[in-house]
Amino acid sequence: TLYGEPEFTTLENGVLRMKTSAGNVTQYSFFDTVQNRVSPVYENPELMQDGKIVYMALDEGTPQLVVQDIFDKTVFCRVYDRDFSKTAVPADALTSAAFTDENTLQVTYLSGGDFETVEETIRLQESF
Repeated sequence: TLYGEPEFTTLENGVLRMKTSAGNVTQYSFFDTVQNRVSPVYENPELMQDGKIVYMALDEGTPQLVVQDIFDKTVFCRVYDRDFSKTAVPADALTSAAFTDENTLQVTYLSGGDFETVEETIRLQESF
């Protein structure tokens, strides 16, 4: 179901991004026009860069940080459990994310019941 008029943006390498939003939920889908691939729908992602997407998800009510390939999580997918604050919208617990290189993600998030701000550097290729 679309929430409003979709907004389309052409990205690099023949990828088209579709954005729809309503209130505090923004959904993104990606279409690879070269390899004929369609991504899953992502809600409120924090970062989309170099074929990866960073977003918060819920696993049985527990917020988790997910970093994965935009089109195929079997190519790359990492899930990180931290003491993320439980917010009405899970994405609100992640306040910023940036790749500092292809293997390193710098994140700032809210932690615990007191919503303490935590900065963390995550090495994506290391075991966890």
